[in-house]
Amino acid sequence: MTKGAAALRLLLLRLNLSAGLSSLPVVGSQVPEEVDVRLTGLRVDVANRPLVSADVTLVNALLTEMVSDGKLLLLPDAAWPGRTRLGLNVELGGKVLLLGSQNGSPAPPPPNQGPVVQTGGNDLGGTPSTAWYTVDQVLGPVHVDRLGVGFADGTVWLLVDAGVELGGLKLAGRGMGLGVPLNDPARITPRLDGLGIGFSRPPIEISGALINQVRKGYLVSLLGAAVINVPSFSLSAVAGYAQRVDAQPSLFVFGQLGFPAGQGVGPPPFRVTGAAAGFGYNSTVRLPDISEIDTFPFMPSAAGSGGTDAMELADSLTTSAGGKKPWVSEAPGRVWLAAGLRFDSFQFIHARALVLGEFGLSGSDISLALLGQADADFPLKSTGSTRYAHVSLALLATYTSRENALRVQAQIQPGSFLVHPSCRLSGDAAFVLWFGPQHAGDFVLTVGGYHPKFQVPDHYPRARRLAIEWDAGPVSLRGACYAALTPSAFMVGAELDVAFHEGPIHAWCRAVLDALIQWDPFQFRVTLSVRIGVRIDILIPISAEIGVDLDLWGPPTGGIAHVHVAFGWTFDVRFGEDPPAHPKLLDWDRFVAQMLPGPVVQVLVETGRLPAKPAGGAAEKPDEICEVSRDGFTVLTRTGIPASQIVLATPGHTGKTDPGKTITVRPAGATATSVHKVTVTHDGAVVDPVEDPYRWTVEHVTGKVPLGLWGKALGSADQAPPLPVPKARPELTDGLTGALITAPRRSPAGWTVKAAETAIGRETQAIPEKPLLATAQSGSAPTRPYDRGKLAAKLTGTDRKPLLDALAACQVAPPPGGSLTDSLADYAEHIHSYLRTDPMTRSSET
Repeated sequence: MTKGAAALRLLLLRLNLSAGLSSLPVVGSQVPEEVDVRLTGLRVDVANRPLVSADVTLVNALLTEMVSDGKLLLLPDAAWPGRTRLGLNVELGGKVLLLGSQNGSPAPPPPNQGPVVQTGGNDLGGTPSTAWYTVDQVLGPVHVDRLGVGFADGTVWLLVDAGVELGGLKLAGRGMGLGVPLNDPARITPRLDGLGIGFSRPPIEISGALINQVRKGYLVSLLGAAVINVPSFSLSAVAGYAQRVDAQPSLFVFGQLGFPAGQGVGPPPFRVTGAAAGFGYNSTVRLPDISEIDTFPFMPSAAGSGGTDAMELADSLTTSAGGKKPWVSEAPGRVWLAAGLRFDSFQFIHARALVLGEFGLSGSDISLALLGQADADFPLKSTGSTRYAHVSLALLATYTSRENALRVQAQIQPGSFLVHPSCRLSGDAAFVLWFGPQHAGDFVLTVGGYHPKFQVPDHYPRARRLAIEWDAGPVSLRGACYAALTPSAFMVGAELDVAFHEGPIHAWCRAVLDALIQWDPFQFRVTLSVRIGVRIDILIPISAEIGVDLDLWGPPTGGIAHVHVAFGWTFDVRFGEDPPAHPKLLDWDRFVAQMLPGPVVQVLVETGRLPAKPAGGAAEKPDEICEVSRDGFTVLTRTGIPASQIVLATPGHTGKTDPGKTITVRPAGATATSVHKVTVTHDGAVVDPVEDPYRWTVEHVTGKVPLGLWGKALGSADQAPPLPVPKARPELTDGLTGALITAPRRSPAGWTVKAAETAIGRETQAIPEKPLLATAQSGSAPTRPYDRGKLAAKLTGTDRKPLLDALAACQVAPPPGGSLTDSLADYAEHIHSYLRTDPMTRSSET
């Protein structure tokens, strides 16, 4: 020690570690072992005062003499200001590097440990800091730019900036690292701040980046974008990858293809100007409302429009907005696919369409969606004040197995107009068809909504009136219309309101039409109102209005007209029949002929049906008997008339009856008992499928049936007559619609063995026959008396000729020119190809 210096108290801690970049998420499995950057040790040095070079030399000499394996403890050969120093031992390219900080600068290496990486650094105190060391070293395809040591929140970090370049493709990792918590050094934490990608090989250029988002409870959460440019088009993509600590990774990728403005692919009637596609694993997409289609980020964007910044788009996909779920969110076991096009027709109609499908990896949960948006301008390519019409239409069609319903919606989007931008268009249309048990068989088609007095069921879609509004100076125009079809009714209506207001003069004309037609039984109600009026506001307001309100009904047909004459005079005109208190009922024969659905009874194979084998390739007929699997099947019987009883015929009995409710026939105003009889025969004899040896199961099937056919008769004591005002009621009612018969899978006799598929898996491979015995032959062991060279010489030498001479002497010589008299010269020449090794022979035994 230096003379006169204070006593030196030194604490040296060394901890062996073993971790590398191969431990990182996402990219770790792709790091080759020979180029792995490994963390091999943690160093902590504490001194009570600064050390000069002489102090360091003396301490290293003492450590070498006193400690058998003191090399790990050696101090760097440089003066040290003292206090605390943290460092990491890093193995890179076969060399061990010491990375650390001594109050602002990297520490030099200890003796015989190789050169230190020279660069500046930052103080590694209690605040977050990083000391970076320039490496600039190439290890095969891997280029290590720099290494860093950081300290934050009680954790020492090894950070690596490195990249891989293969054939023009560059992959760069930023902020890759390993953290060593001082309170638990054995728990090494991987880190990855981001990934970069680049590719340049004219005419293709690719660039992009993925940024790691620090999220609590996640191993990694990456989000980013990439752009691919070629002279004729460009492709931009966004992607996300996230993995929770206790879950499988979630991934999504979405890309858009764009052409330069005015360019596309295809003929003028259908020219593609853009495309989009996406994929998600353990991920789900929130479907937009019809009003959100224009801003839905997965819709193909305009070619050459640029649009939102790619990173902003990627962030918006996974961020909640307006209290709604993000467009893309994690969903274990879910997979989605998306594909879309942007196209135009004669540059008159510009449209976008996207197909989105999502399904579960287990089960039958599936959803499909078709999203579309189209714009048209008149005249062609018109802008600003030169446009006389602009129509923008959005379309959304969805099917979900969870709801088991097909929905189609259309909407005229804001900004649509006719003649002038102030003449605005609006309105909705919808079609829904339900398949599921809750509303099976129900449907609705509406354009512009429903009849004003029709109480819409909760599960029906709401639609705005198909409307036009125009304010042109003193004249204003308001118009609206609607039409709707349900299983029991059709309705249509319209209204037009024209008004004039100039100074003291007010004039108006209003017309309203509403019509409701119901069937089962048939009836209709039509109301029409027309009013024309004028008002003059001078000293004394003067007004006059004339009009008529018509109310028409049937059958029997009749009506009443309320006539309004100027100055408040009114009178009524009646014609035809009075409205019936109750609708006219049908007799049974007429009901069967006109309204009974057909076929009344059906037998459908739900599962286990085998492919048909028609003779001569003829198509299978619906009434032909089909074959089912002997290893279990399910048959559904269906009746078009709701059953009040299910009867299962059994041998020698009338059947097993399960009583149900009495059915009602609304058009006939009658009640009845409907028996659905199911008979199972085997070899021509009736059998009971529930008993031994069959043990089938028979379940009742309940479904929805039209209330117009099978509801309570109109005008009954508990239901008011529908005229003159129709009363809202459900369109469907519950009914017993058939039986589900299930034949169980065959159970193997005796005991069974459970085994994994991999344990019993096999692959069939065709191999040439090998005439070898399954058991070893007895007797003397085979020998190899001839190698192939000697055998070739004997085949073409003297051995063959004496044999042929002997056969000739016995008058059994083979005919000349045949294969038996061939000299075998060609075989001898290629004997090493015919025989892969020297042949073996066995001596004969007697």
